[in-house]
Amino acid sequence: MSLVLLAGALVVAAAVVGAVVLAVQSRRQYRAANQVIPGRTTNAPASWAGAHTPEARLHRRLVDVVAALRAHPLLEEGTGRLEARVALEEQVAAIDEQLVAVAALPENVRAEPLAGVERQVAAVEQAAATLAGVGSGVPGGPEAIEQQVDDVRRQLDDLARIRAELDATPPTMPPPPAPAPAPGAAPETPPAPPAPRAEPG
Repeated sequence: MSLVLLAGALVVAAAVVGAVVLAVQSRRQYRAANQVIPGRTTNAPASWAGAHTPEARLHRRLVDVVAALRAHPLLEEGTGRLEARVALEEQVAAIDEQLVAVAALPENVRAEPLAGVERQVAAVEQAAATLAGVGSGVPGGPEAIEQQVDDVRRQLDDLARIRAELDATPPTMPPPPAPAPAPGAAPETPPAPPAPRAEPG
C-alpha cells in the first residue's frame, strides 16, 4: 500500500514540476517575442505582445520589421548590407523606446507625439523594404546593393530628423482649470472707477 502511495506522490510531484517548467518556459518565450531586437531587454510592457492599443500595435510592427530583416538571406554577413541592417535595427530600438515614453504621457496630450512615432514606424518599414529590395525588381549586383544601402542611409537620416523634432517639441500640457469659488463666497466685484475731477473754473 505504501508503495502505491509513494508512486502516486511521485506522479503528482512530477506533474507539478512539469507544470512549473512549462509556465517558466512560456513566460520566457512570451518575453522574448516582445523584444524588438532578440536578446536585448525591452522596456515595452509585456501586455503589448497581445494588446490591441495603438501603442501595442506599433510595437508589434517594429518587432515584425526586425524579424523580417533577420530572416532575409541577403542581409547576412558578407552580403554588403549587414552594416545597414544593424543601423536600421538600432533606429527601430530607439523608436520603440520613444514609443514607451509616449505611452506614459497623459492621454489628453498623447495623440500628437503618438502620430509622430507612427510616422517613424512607417518610415522604418519603408527603409527595411528598400534594404531588402522588396518589389524593386533590381538585380542584387554590387551597384544595386550600394544604391540600396545609400537609399537606406538617406531614410535613416530622415528618421533621425523626425526623432530630433519630436524630442525638441515636448507635448504641451493644457492649462489647469480655474479653481471653483468657495461655497457661499460672494463674487468679487471690480473696483469702481474713480470719479472725474472737476475742472477749476
